Amino acid sequence: MYVFYPTDIRPKKMEKHISKHCPEIKTIVFGKVKDFEEQTHRAPPDAILSFTPVINKNKHFSNPYIQGIRNELTHEKFVLVSMNKAIEVGNLNSQKIGVLDILGRRPMTDFIRKMLGAKVKLSRVTKTEDILNLLTFGFVDAIFVSQYRYEKYSRESQLPLVATDLNIKMDLVALAVNNEASKNLFFKCVNRLDSDTNALLGVDKWQLK
Repeated sequence: MYVFYPTDIRPKKMEKHISKHCPEIKTIVFGKVKDFEEQTHRAPPDAILSFTPVINKNKHFSNPYIQGIRNELTHEKFVLVSMNKAIEVGNLNSQKIGVLDILGRRPMTDFIRKMLGAKVKLSRVTKTEDILNLLTFGFVDAIFVSQYRYEKYSRESQLPLVATDLNIKMDLVALAVNNEASKNLFFKCVNRLDSDTNALLGVDKWQLK
């Protein structure tokens, strides 16, 4: 199983979290989308655990997903987070937006522009801890993050953060398998993950989709 889901801990540590509960499955966690895509192309795995747009982009996985759930929902809201005042959503064409890169330069740009309905300029980072720094040091006008992450930043920082609701929702982390026979094996695996590991993946539990 390949995992591409940037978290607040290093990939090797995430591997240990998952492997502890799924010893029968060889798990490799990637920190960068480029490394993940290259390895998936070179040696396709039996399953991938990632963001839905990443799964949809991958030609090896077309079967239904095992879907993560948080607070009984399979999706989460996304917002634009700025400093001191809300960003003007009607004037996004002139704005620079910070994002966590999950698709690669060109696909990520196309994806965000489509989501926001504007030709924004993007500043991409590969680590979750770096995206808030883009805003803190004035490199961007706003960052595009989940409501969940915005609330985390608000609790843990002393910054005057303001979230602008976009009426945009995206699925939580999901797992795709490349054949129906394997699905039950991986479903048992994710359902053995403890609460700490699930929290790192932004979910409470899992269900067949």
